[in-house]
Amino acid sequence: MAKLPIEIVRIGNSYSKNIENVIAMLNQTQKEIQFSLLSSNEEEKFQLLDFKKADCNELIESIKTIRSELKGYHPYLIAITNTDLYDDEYSNLFGTCHSEKGVAIFTFNNVAELIIPENKIESYIAYYLARYTFNFLIKDHHNHYDTRGCAFDFKELKTDIVKSMKAGALCDECRSVVMNPEYSISASQFSSINQIFALSEELLNQEKQQIEFKVKRPTIFVGSSIEGLSIAQKIQNELIHDFEIVIWSQGIFDKLGLSFLEILEETVNKFDYGIFIFTPDDTIQSRGETKKIARDNVIFELGMFVGKLSRKKAFLVHPKSMDLHILSDFNGITKAVYNPNLENLQAALGPVCDQIRTSIK
Repeated sequence: MAKLPIEIVRIGNSYSKNIENVIAMLNQTQKEIQFSLLSSNEEEKFQLLDFKKADCNELIESIKTIRSELKGYHPYLIAITNTDLYDDEYSNLFGTCHSEKGVAIFTFNNVAELIIPENKIESYIAYYLARYTFNFLIKDHHNHYDTRGCAFDFKELKTDIVKSMKAGALCDECRSVVMNPEYSISASQFSSINQIFALSEELLNQEKQQIEFKVKRPTIFVGSSIEGLSIAQKIQNELIHDFEIVIWSQGIFDKLGLSFLEILEETVNKFDYGIFIFTPDDTIQSRGETKKIARDNVIFELGMFVGKLSRKKAFLVHPKSMDLHILSDFNGITKAVYNPNLENLQAALGPVCDQIRTSIK
């Protein structure tokens, strides 16, 4: 069974590193739910919503609109902000969830130090990610007005939230809805949510925060000829905020005592993806015709990456030109084309990088 995909978008930059740290912990703590950040390019589209104060429901509607404009599949999205949230009835809200649309938001505003110590903020993040994940799966579940030490207490006193930041954060009534066949939540998904609540309690009760979990970003090797090196550098500049990306010229082949093939084998095993830039550097004779073709070592490197990592993890970037001959053997590999005649080559490569970023994500 596929993992439930929960995406997070940071609106503003409050506790950004803590959010990354919690995502890493949650993905290591349980196996049924995959938490991930939107790419930096996607997050940027939401930054116009970084208000000092906003109506919670209006903000949710704006988030839905921007989400609908993103490429790809984004069924569940949780926004995290520092905005002071309110609605028609209440001020100073923690957040809200439109579960039927798969969108939720919560805020750090007036939480650190007023509700919980700032060094326990990761407990708060984990708590709300668990709570809204449950909401997404049990779409019409609502708060109850009496205080039971449950995640779905109304919390007339905001400090009551601490009472439910614990293992077993759901009361018997809330737990019983899991047995309702109308809902799609599985026993293993419910167990994962409970594990996240338990982690929230653990983080809250620690005297000191644990050593941060390092979020592993995908690693990318970029291969090109010397003539295509400027293209490789521009692609690296575009993608460096999303991935660990290294060009062939940046120390990869500077290893004494090893042959080119040995280094290449080692390189293929080290990286998650490969980007290969084909530029018309050489010529071949084929069936009586002279054709321009990429440098043979770049073609060979692409073949090595496809053979080791599969065609889905290798990308072929080339200029929009009828003069460049590309072997039919490479059909099925993701190809990204740019216009080499544009004056602003960095801008010309923007769509190429977006295509690669979306494919990896």
